[in-house]
Amino acid sequence: MKKHLILLLFVSFTLVSCSSHVNETWNEIKTMKKITKYSDVSDLVICSEKNLHKISTDLLKKKMDKGGKFFLIDLREADEVANGVIEGSTNIPRGLIEFRIAKDIPGINPQDEIILYCKNNNRSILAANSLQQLGYSNVYYLDGGYNGFMGIKEEVAAPQVQVASQAPDQNKAKGAMPMKKKAPGGGGC
Repeated sequence: MKKHLILLLFVSFTLVSCSSHVNETWNEIKTMKKITKYSDVSDLVICSEKNLHKISTDLLKKKMDKGGKFFLIDLREADEVANGVIEGSTNIPRGLIEFRIAKDIPGINPQDEIILYCKNNNRSILAANSLQQLGYSNVYYLDGGYNGFMGIKEEVAAPQVQVASQAPDQNKAKGAMPMKKKAPGGGGC
């Protein structure tokens, strides 16, 4: 009789333990952050930027003159870096920043001030967002990027717009690309 009672208690305890673990897992799944789908990369950049800190080129120049402690990271690719860098920066391309920041900058801590730059802004905004998600709490992106810092003004080609009244075969004859459709339900911050 005692054996049966002990066995019954053991089985009951095991079932209660498993049930509680299943409930905890289910609650975690229900409270997971919903993944936002963006209509295109510019929408992702705009939404990411809203939660970030930016630093102006003037303020960065003042910080550099004062010699304060911060880490300046150039996110551009090797062919871009060959044209020049901001003095004192470390180059870690955008596609590798999450993997290499701790390895390429020994002694960096999640609380350290980190200033990211790319050519203009987009890659540094996305990288700053990623680093914040990895626990780096003092991340900035350089407003205007390398070009803004160096005073480089690029001529931007006007976007080609497809006229809605043109028939699709007229566009093909002219070599125009078909219009890109936005993903249904996508976009928004």
